[in-house]
Amino acid sequence: MEPRAAAETREQIRADLIEQLNRKGTATEYFTDLVNDYVYYCEIKDGLITDIKKRGMFYTEYAGTPSERIKENSSVRTLINTNKIMLQILKDLKLNAPITDEPDDENDILL
Repeated sequence: MEPRAAAETREQIRADLIEQLNRKGTATEYFTDLVNDYVYYCEIKDGLITDIKKRGMFYTEYAGTPSERIKENSSVRTLINTNKIMLQILKDLKLNAPITDEPDDENDILL
């Protein structure tokens, strides 16, 4: 996804979550700030996914010597933790996952 499209999608997510808060009558400054945190985590998640697609789940590290080591890409664990935080924010806000016009992944199939 292009950076501009990603930014537009994040703004759609923010607008949807704020709309859900408004419908529930809970659009306080505290909850709006949590929505902003959620959108920030969306941006982090996009970067982590990009890194995993680029380097893979594992990568080869070459030390100063001819030896090499296979290492786990730390973005994988960070992505899992980021998703947990995002789900917890939605749970704390008592909101549903935001609906956007874009599929979550290029492999998603719309039925």
